[in-house]
Amino acid sequence: MEHEGPQQPRGERHPRGDGPRPGDGSGRDGRQGGSRPGVPHSARPGGRGPADGGGPPRTPAGRPSPRVLVVRWLLVLTVLAAVVVGLVLGVRAIANALSGDDDASPEAEQSAPAPDAETSEEPEPETTEPAECTPADVTVALTADAPAYTLGQTAVFTLSITHVGTVPCTMDAGRTAAELVISSGADRIWSSADCEPGDPRLLLLDGGNSDVSTIEWATNRSAPECPADLPQIGAGTYQAVVTTPEITTEPVVFSVG
Repeated sequence: MEHEGPQQPRGERHPRGDGPRPGDGSGRDGRQGGSRPGVPHSARPGGRGPADGGGPPRTPAGRPSPRVLVVRWLLVLTVLAAVVVGLVLGVRAIANALSGDDDASPEAEQSAPAPDAETSEEPEPETTEPAECTPADVTVALTADAPAYTLGQTAVFTLSITHVGTVPCTMDAGRTAAELVISSGADRIWSSADCEPGDPRLLLLDGGNSDVSTIEWATNRSAPECPADLPQIGAGTYQAVVTTPEITTEPVVFSVG
């Protein structure tokens, strides 16, 4: 009787020697052991993909990095500054064009020749001195304050010089140039140029204006260089005239008694 060895339980089969062993990572599709089906190695947490070359991890999808944001803001600010500067320059150019006050360039100012001092000076207007008055330019009148005087009384004569010409003229109305002479017949009694001739009194007459002055006579006698102890005058008829180099007034007749 043959001895039979121990029989194996039914249903249990030993795995074949060439089949894949559980957990050794050598499946049919070449997947390595321990990897999840359908998930590449580069997508595992902490893994690095071949495309990023081992660089720093990217930010979440759809959100740029801080460095990109800074660059974008700098570009925006630069564009805004350029727009503002362009607007300011444009407004200034328009204002200058409307006002017509555009300044010349420095090159134009430097290149412009300096005006010649001799040619730029305006010629001075010719000035002429007024001529001396003639009888056609003025009228000279003499009046007395009374028709008769007593011996020792002071007579007052008024001399009026009026311009009647068309151009200005000059005249000396001093007591020597416009000399008052009192006489009685051929006897020269008194002259305003004898004792107190005074200084010249130059007049500029124009446009119908007049000059009025007075000359006093003390009913006495005088002579050139004003000598003393001259005889007194007597009662009688006298006349007074004013004489200038060009004009002699009408005589004024009066009496002294």
